[in-house]
Amino acid sequence: MTDRRIAAGVVLLGGVLTAVSCSLDMYVTRYSGTSPGLSVFFSLWGVTSDAPGYPATRTTMSAALPVLLAAGVMVLAAVCALAGEKIARTARIVTVVGAGALFGVVLAFVVEVRYWDAVLAKVEHDPQSSYEQTSLPGLYLLAAGALVGLAGAVLAHRSRPPDVGPAAGRTGNAEPAGNADDATPPFGIPVGEQEAR
Repeated sequence: MTDRRIAAGVVLLGGVLTAVSCSLDMYVTRYSGTSPGLSVFFSLWGVTSDAPGYPATRTTMSAALPVLLAAGVMVLAAVCALAGEKIARTARIVTVVGAGALFGVVLAFVVEVRYWDAVLAKVEHDPQSSYEQTSLPGLYLLAAGALVGLAGAVLAHRSRPPDVGPAAGRTGNAEPAGNADDATPPFGIPVGEQEAR
């Protein structure tokens, strides 16, 4: 396997990027031509607006809790990967589950955002008003966290390259394994010389 610390670091980075993105706005919709212009900001937690008199609703939207849960599983996977060889298989399984769940939730959220953008763009507006949706850094950070998490899951399952070089055939002692002068084979039973009959 790839060095566990590298894979754990990448998985942890994916979880942290995702968790940080949860505190940011994902996208904004702007309606111009109205008096005054209306901007509505969407995050994973709710909807706010800069228009006077617009109620600030901070409700839990459908994506906030699954994203945080998947980010928590990614952090747990990184901790398991660093714990040692005894739970390495469990760490790889938890990594795949966390990365898959995170990617699925993020993909569903991004598809939903794009869908509503297409729907609202086709709705008939006042001819003097316009509608525009802009993605904000939170959405990009969320997508980056999901992709980095997937990369960490792939790294956790990659085979370790074979050892090469002078230290490749060495055991715990200073003698190379498989020395031609050694009469003891690798399985440990010494074999005497064959006598001619």
